[in-house]
Amino acid sequence: MKRISPSLLFLFLFAFVCAQGQRKNDSYKYFIKRAESKIQIDGQIDAAWDQAQTASDFFMVLPMDTSKAKVRTEVKMAYD
Repeated sequence: MKRISPSLLFLFLFAFVCAQGQRKNDSYKYFIKRAESKIQIDGQIDAAWDQAQTASDFFMVLPMDTSKAKVRTEVKMAYD
């Protein structure tokens, strides 16, 4: 009977664990559109930000990616 090398066994297990541990946000897609008006960083929500897609409901990454983020965060992106 052939003996399996410990390093080969370790690499196989490592690859299996990595394949099983995909991030929960992996399939999320966000589309950034060109703003129809000039973007101003002033803290005001204007037409450029109203038209931008909103990303929210994030998952924690550290210490583990198994639960939703404790603080609600919304992100909007656009370019001009």
